[in-house]
Parts: sequence; C-alpha cells; structure tokens
Amino acid sequence: MPLANDSLTDCVSELERATTAEEVNALLKAAADGALRMLVVLYFHGLGYQPLEIVLLFLFYEIFGVVTNLLGGWEPGWG
Repeated sequence: MPLANDSLTDCVSELERATTAEEVNALLKAAADGALRMLVVLYFHGLGYQPLEIVLLFLFYEIFGVVTNLLGGWEPGWG
C-alpha cells in the first residue's frame, strides 16, 4: 500500500522470528543501496555516458564517501 504522507517508520509488521532493529535496518539499507546504485547507472547510461565514465563516477563517489565518513567522524575538539 503506498504511503502518500507517511514514512516507512509508520508501518507495522509481524515477523516469523525474533529480530532486532539493527538487523532490519541493515537489510533495508543493503536493499536500498543496491537499488539506488542500479538506478544511478541506468540514469547515466540514458544520458549517454560511456561505461568507463560511469565507472569513474562511481569510483569518485566511493572515494569521497570514505573521505566524508572519515572527516565526519573526526572530532578535533572544537567548540
């Protein structure tokens, strides 16, 4: 059922086995990350990018993601 004005956190489901919030979040993140990457590849392919150009875009995406995570977790003690 589509959720026009709600978020996924408003959904309730009954599971067959006991699980943790961390396990559910990890599964949802993995599914969304893979699907998002495929959508980005198809989008850039539709724009006319060559396969090597798309690979380089993903390489830059990953490198800058690592840099962002490293800098975002680094607390120099300011403030």
